[in-house]
Amino acid sequence: MPTDENRRLSRATLNNAAKYTDFSTLITHANAYLATNDNATRLMVPAAQLAELTAAAVAYGPALALYVNPTTRTRAVIAEVEAQYQNAKPVMSALQQQLKNNANITLTGDDHTALQIHIDKTTRTRVPVQTVAPLVEAYDIKHMETRFRTAYPDSGGDFHRRLPAYNSLLIKTAFTAADAPAPSAADYDHITMSGRNRFTVTPPPNTVVGSLGYVKCCYVNSRGETGPDSTTLKFLVN
Repeated sequence: MPTDENRRLSRATLNNAAKYTDFSTLITHANAYLATNDNATRLMVPAAQLAELTAAAVAYGPALALYVNPTTRTRAVIAEVEAQYQNAKPVMSALQQQLKNNANITLTGDDHTALQIHIDKTTRTRVPVQTVAPLVEAYDIKHMETRFRTAYPDSGGDFHRRLPAYNSLLIKTAFTAADAPAPSAADYDHITMSGRNRFTVTPPPNTVVGSLGYVKCCYVNSRGETGPDSTTLKFLVN
């Protein structure tokens, strides 16, 4: 009959029971799988590594058998099965990682199942650089403030009052005297980012009324790569 001590130890180790038994199933099946049909050779597992895995499985089995039997589960047995688990787990984990990262082998569905090799989830693909420029228009002009809105032309030729997915708007502005030539690319020194399709341009301090403002935009993805610039719009600072 189980003693009171063993009953108490049974309750205290319920959370670890599944961990130990699941690992026993894994290492036992993995050891048998690699020893069958020349799988170890196909998966490029050296004989010494296979022997290490076999030794870990052999040592782990008896410790687990004592652990799962309530009549033999003592503190010493619990400590022993944990020690054998800590010895065997790195051996199994190293093998799984090695097989997963080996570019010279092709893992089959049976390999993944028998060896429990994790399949990485598909990651998000890189957001491409936009090949189109936004359409920009001024829609509200006030004293020292001009509001613009943009549209995105999609592949079907339609225009949408939104930004392309995972893109922001890069806004470039320049200001010159009324009789000065149009600014060069290097003159656009007021550059801001926006996550919306509308923005407001305010001239920098000390800009004279009657000056000319210039604005152009492009889309920029999460990597900071930019698409083509829009047509440059010229507006009067009033």
